[in-house]
Amino acid sequence: MKKLTILLVATALITANIYLKYHNLSVPKPVAIEQLQLGDSKSQQKYIDRANELKKLQNPTIIQNEFKKSGKIVSIEWSYKYLSKISNKDKIFDKFTLREITLDFEYNYGIGISSLDYLKVTKIENGVVYISIPKNRIQLIYIEQNMQNSRIINENNMFMFNKFSPSDTQILSAQAQQNVVNAIGKDNKLFDNAMINLQEDVEGLVLGLGYEQVVFNVI
Repeated sequence: MKKLTILLVATALITANIYLKYHNLSVPKPVAIEQLQLGDSKSQQKYIDRANELKKLQNPTIIQNEFKKSGKIVSIEWSYKYLSKISNKDKIFDKFTLREITLDFEYNYGIGISSLDYLKVTKIENGVVYISIPKNRIQLIYIEQNMQNSRIINENNMFMFNKFSPSDTQILSAQAQQNVVNAIGKDNKLFDNAMINLQEDVEGLVLGLGYEQVVFNVI
């Protein structure tokens, strides 16, 4: 009788253990389901919020107003070394005295666009902004002589040499600057690099407003 009781108790324990294992494996914890549902809800809300944000940003006026605030952009700043030796043989001045002068000038200059108003937003689609840039608006924004690194040398080490007058020197300096402006204007590589830098600056500005991508069309 005692053996039978022990056998029945052991059988009951084994059966209960098997049930518990089966029960734990087949029934997921309620907490895990709640966490999963909560995660899905957050993802959906994030997607909805972003969709609403993009909808508001469809108005190109947002970008154009930002362009107005920014004004001009100087996308390249560089220096130009100008060296020229001039004498009365060049017939710039109608005089017969022997004169020579050396202009050793340095200029600082910047290339860019004088106003971002010249840029036009042509289309906004799914967070992508399409902007046209007129190539002829990329220009020399400023040029100034670096007086610290510039000098004028009058050659007067011979008996018959005379100095250039201050008014003559002013004329020569103005001509020198115009020569530098012309030389810069012919350097296509400079203006190509200025265009690339400008696009990078504008892209950073537009993406900062919440858009996802910028596509440029140079016209």
